[in-house]
Amino acid sequence: STDYGGTEYLNALTEFEDRGGYKFESILKKNLSQFNLSQKFLQRDISTLSGGEKTKIALLRIIVTEPTLLLLDEPTNHLDSETLVWLEGYLKGIKIPFIVISHDRRFLDNCVTSIWELKNRGLRVFSGNYSLYKTVTEDEFKKDMIQHAEHKRKITKLKSEMERRKNDAQKMENFKLKRSVKK
Repeated sequence: STDYGGTEYLNALTEFEDRGGYKFESILKKNLSQFNLSQKFLQRDISTLSGGEKTKIALLRIIVTEPTLLLLDEPTNHLDSETLVWLEGYLKGIKIPFIVISHDRRFLDNCVTSIWELKNRGLRVFSGNYSLYKTVTEDEFKKDMIQHAEHKRKITKLKSEMERRKNDAQKMENFKLKRSVKK
């Protein structure tokens, strides 16, 4: 038999309360329904869950653990539209920093306030959503292409000028040779 009045039990109960055990349970129950999941869902073996269910569990964990920083790698994979809308709203409303890696452009447009571009030259930070980032980088690319074409045109012109001067110098040398032979 278990002694529910004993010191060990009271210590365990106090620790459970001190660590926010009841708050955890309350938040978990509240958010299970938000993801259309039942209490029985928590009893299932993780290997039996679909990709979307696993993502929902990961999102529930985020809510319950209240992290100080979020790192999300492709969080929209396997999500139904209802959960996707919830995630967008959650990210818009949280007060902690988060980094999202995603190929879902619409999701990025709806959630982020800056884009970090990591290339071999380093890290560039763009203020705004994905669409603004795309516009800025496309404009930069167009300017680079115009500048590249201008440089190619100048190189061609310089090569042509160099060839002309080389030919003029050769003609002058031939002329000097002919004059000196006649003398």
